[in-house]
Amino acid sequence: MAMNGAVGYVHGHTLEELALLLSDVWPEVRGTPRLIQVRDQGLSNVNIMGEVDSIRFVLKLPWVTGPSDMDRYLLLSEVSTHVSEHNLGPRALAQGNLRDAAHTPFIVLEHIDGMMIRSLGEVTAEQALALRSALDEFWTLTPSSARTHDSPHAYVERLLRALPSCPAESGELSGLVDGFADMRNDLFRLCSDIEQWSGRLMHGDLHEGNIVFTRNGVRFLDLEECAYGEPMVDIAYLRVQNPSSHPAELMQETVGLVDMGAVHQYEPLALAFALSWTIEKLVALDSGLVEASLAERYPRKDMFDYTRVKLEELRTHL
Repeated sequence: MAMNGAVGYVHGHTLEELALLLSDVWPEVRGTPRLIQVRDQGLSNVNIMGEVDSIRFVLKLPWVTGPSDMDRYLLLSEVSTHVSEHNLGPRALAQGNLRDAAHTPFIVLEHIDGMMIRSLGEVTAEQALALRSALDEFWTLTPSSARTHDSPHAYVERLLRALPSCPAESGELSGLVDGFADMRNDLFRLCSDIEQWSGRLMHGDLHEGNIVFTRNGVRFLDLEECAYGEPMVDIAYLRVQNPSSHPAELMQETVGLVDMGAVHQYEPLALAFALSWTIEKLVALDSGLVEASLAERYPRKDMFDYTRVKLEELRTHL
């Protein structure tokens, strides 16, 4: 989803103030980091491009203001370190908390230069082979710190448990949340029909914006949802994000010789993740937990429309 407008403050700081705060907690670099711009991607985090000592990086901060988990990025740092050792993702360069009043958690990740796509239809035959190879290797990785979803039921239970409470005046949003929550029993029934749950690593948030084609192969971004579960959920999520642009035959051609009929059974789980994720962001917007200069950059109506569409798609599976 595209963002609009300029950012004034991030967690109450200008980009220049943030750069000074970052230099204070990143002793490995000699110079003062320069923060250049807030990137258009990202709803879970504020992603800010920067550079220091000829290093290009991305500074991630929580999207919402107020109290945050002090160890928010610890798991991401550990998983990123493991994945980067296999040349499949960005290195974690620094992680911790800024020395501001809120002790804002942060992580600095290596910037990956390369090409992103809007649709699998843009992928060349050579890139398709690179993507298949990268996914096959990614799914065999074993980061010790990644969380585990023991079963489809456990995965869905976590998504439903994460649903936030809506502000009292958010009638329309409350209706969407209730509509999703009412599908709980049907979702668990569908989970009982899933035969394969391999326990292998899954990216957890695999969409086009998190796939970068570089000169040295494919790299995967945004590993916060990385967990042991079932890799076919990744394929299902990649498809349900944009089903008209990702028909089954294109998915099969691009991501390898997978049985798209078998992938179909994981689409309700992928839709449940899409709904849980988007609803969380909408509640944050409606609750005033996002600074105005950031909140204005997100098309709230488009997010509502997306949620309605995905709810209807999920109902077709039930």
